[in-house]
This record gives sequence, C-alpha cells and structure tokens, in this order.
Amino acid sequence: MPRILVLCAVVLLLSTLPVQAQFVPTFEPAPCPIRYAPHYDVTCGYVVTPEHHSDPDGATIRVMVAIFPARSATPAEPIIYLQGGPGTSGMARFASGLDSFGETFIQNHAFILLDQRGIGNSLPSLDCPEINELHDSALGGQACYDRLVADGVDISAYTTVESAGDVIASADALGYEQVSLFGSSYGSTLAMTVMRHYPDRVRSVLLEGVTPPEVDLSTSWASSLQRAWDQVVADCDASERCAAAYPNLDAMLVEVVQRLNAEPLALQVTDPNTGELIDLTVDGEAVLSGLQSAMYSYALVPRLPLLIAALYAGENEAVIQMAESLAQNNIDRQSEGAFYAMRCSDDVLMTNVEADQAVLASVRPIFAEHFRDGYTSWEPTCALWGTQLDPVENTPVVSDIPTLMLNGAYDPVTPAHWADAAAEQLTYGYSYTFPESTHGVLPDFCATRIVDQFLADPFTEPSHQCLDRYAGVAFQLP
Repeated sequence: MPRILVLCAVVLLLSTLPVQAQFVPTFEPAPCPIRYAPHYDVTCGYVVTPEHHSDPDGATIRVMVAIFPARSATPAEPIIYLQGGPGTSGMARFASGLDSFGETFIQNHAFILLDQRGIGNSLPSLDCPEINELHDSALGGQACYDRLVADGVDISAYTTVESAGDVIASADALGYEQVSLFGSSYGSTLAMTVMRHYPDRVRSVLLEGVTPPEVDLSTSWASSLQRAWDQVVADCDASERCAAAYPNLDAMLVEVVQRLNAEPLALQVTDPNTGELIDLTVDGEAVLSGLQSAMYSYALVPRLPLLIAALYAGENEAVIQMAESLAQNNIDRQSEGAFYAMRCSDDVLMTNVEADQAVLASVRPIFAEHFRDGYTSWEPTCALWGTQLDPVENTPVVSDIPTLMLNGAYDPVTPAHWADAAAEQLTYGYSYTFPESTHGVLPDFCATRIVDQFLADPFTEPSHQCLDRYAGVAFQLP
C-alpha cells in the first residue's frame, strides 16, 4: 500500500477513537467561613479538583480559598499561601488580619489563602473529633479512619504530591498562568514539591521554617530541640546580666528533668476552653515537651531561662503561667487525619528505625530519652494512614526558580542549616537566619524589607545588612 494511503488510514483510525477529556478545575464562589475585615474585600470559594490528579475522570474534592485582591490597578502575579502543620488552616492564620508580610503582598499581588485538601474548610474534611471524644489518639484515630473510608474518602489521595496538584488547579481555576508561593513550615515542603512538579507555573518562592523534602523530620526531633536549647544557653551566657541571673543554665535543665521524672509536680491550671481549673502533672518529659512548644513562640523564648530557674528553685507560679500560655496556643485547630496521612507519607515511611537510633545516639541523654519512642510510636499510625511515595519525593529540589528562605535561630523543629543546604541546590536560592526568631520569622522591619526586595526582583539577591542591627533576645530577669 502506498505510504500516503497508510498515513490516511492511520489518521482516520485515530479520529474514530474516543478522546479523553482533560479535567478543567472550576471555581465555585461561597461565603467566607471567616469574617475578614471588610476593607480587604475578600472573596471566598471552592476550587473543584480531582481527588487523584492522575485520574481526571474519578472523584473530585473541593479546596477552599480566600482571595485578598491586590491594591494595585496593574497587579503582578498572585501569591498563594501554604500553611504548615500539615493539618492546619491557611485561612485561619490571618483571621484577625494580615501581618506585615501580607500587607506587603497585597500592594502589588493578590494574596490567596488556601486550605489544603482535607484541611480546615476544604471538603471532605479529615478532621478527627473522635480523638477528643474518646480521649485516646489510637482508638480515636482508628474510628476516624473507619468513618472516612465508609464515607468514600480515599486516604491514599491525601499526600503532598496530590496537594501540589491542587495548588496549580487553583491557579487554573482562578485564571492565573503563573503564581508565586509563600510556604510556612510544612507549607515549605509543599511549595518545594510544586517547584519539582510544576516549575513552569512558579515565578518565585518565599519560605519560612524551611522543611526541605529530603530531610528526615521524623528522626530529627531530638537533635533539633537540643540545638535550639543550646542557642538559648549560649545567648544567655553571652549576656552579662542573663549569665549572672542564670548560671549553669543547661545543668539546671538536666537536674529539673531528672528530679521531676523521679517526683512529678502536681499543679492546677486554667483550662483555656472552659475557664475551669484542671489538675496538671508536670514531670521531666512534660518540661521538655513544654520547652519545645514554647520555642515556637517569639513571646515565650525570652522567658525560658526564668522558667527553668523557677523549676530548679521549686517556684511554681512562673510554671503555671507558662503552662496556661502553652495551653492557649495548643487549642485544637488541626485536621488530624490530614496530619497523619501526610506526615506518614512524607517522613515516617521515608526513613527507618536505624536512622532514628543513630540520631538519638548523637544527642545528650535527656534529649535522647525524651524522644526514644518518637519514631516507633508512629509505626501503627502509619500502617493505617500512610501511602508509600516515589523515593524521588525524598530528594533535594534542584531548580532555577528564585527562592528566598527565612529561618529563626531558636527554631526547635526546622533548623536553619536545612535551608542553607537546600539553597545550595538552587540557582537563585537565598537563605537568611534571623537571630531573634523561632519557628518562622517575625515579620518585622528587616524581614519585610528583604521580602519586598525579593518580590520586586527575585533574580537579584536582596540586601540583608539589616540582619546586623538585631541586638539579640532580652531574656527576662528575676
């Protein structure tokens, strides 16, 4: 048969085959579940996107977004915010108004808050009220899992890779060809996953509390907390007044932990939900857990030496105040099912108990003992909730997308050297550590100035001499 006739036959055959329709994400306006200040003129709604992006004909989910419009008449690309956790609402972070970063963004960019799949106001929700109802994370987690599966939720769809597809689906539904990303903590993992899979759709990336995909977060808790505490001790020792008030601060912590593990302290504190007094038992492990939680807060870090000294001296009032502050910060705002599914897939299933034991062997005894079951305790949870990802998701992101990384010197979970190492894989990667910040960066004059420069010209390293102006944390004295 002549070649021309063969080609015609092939074309005719192909034209008779069914064409698979490509899924087109849509935006459905909806009332804002959070009452933002009227002057922001926020629009809310759902982005309808596939449950599995590889199966466009399958089930769909709804990801909620809140859109803060740009004030400029000729705005640049929008900035999509990716919250940490995983499991906490991006829309809720700014419920009381935008911080300095957000106010900087909306001068020239629409700022889009995204509740990631399964989280916050997105549907279906992977919130697990059963955990609080049963007062047991294992039994409540199992009951939650069973309910979600019975309702038709495919837990294997709740991964960072699928969530990265939602970010681009949101851009498509809202009509944006390119976007910039702002990721906090776990949100930085998600942002870097978008960079890996959808590089042509991203103009620039801003990250804080940086958690690169290649790090083993689930085996790092002990070393990260020890490093952050050592920073507190070093900075106190460097201050004449702090060193005089709290000599041998590290030795104080060791003695407090050992003493309270042997003989726990019984206290009463105010429940932030009910206002009622509740009994609280403080042992050495609770002190270390409280230390880690406190180091998430800019306001609490200056009080840490005072707290440890009070415990050392047997004075309870400072401990009660700190416990009540931490309880207020830890009111349940998390979609636990999403937390389990994504943390298991991203971290626990990407490492092993041998790696965990190696880290524990490298830290001081009180930190090793505190986290001795940190990895193994996750194994039953991840057998239920986890999905094994392609190993490439646990490798560094290599990219020429401009990326600004902001880190805190007192960060107890995502140390600054992770961002420094990740930046080396990026052609235009800039990593800065703020000496007074914790997990995430306080949006003060210096950080806001650096961010503003970066957004205006992300291919040029921003001026960062303002970092030299920090005087250091003023630790509270007795």
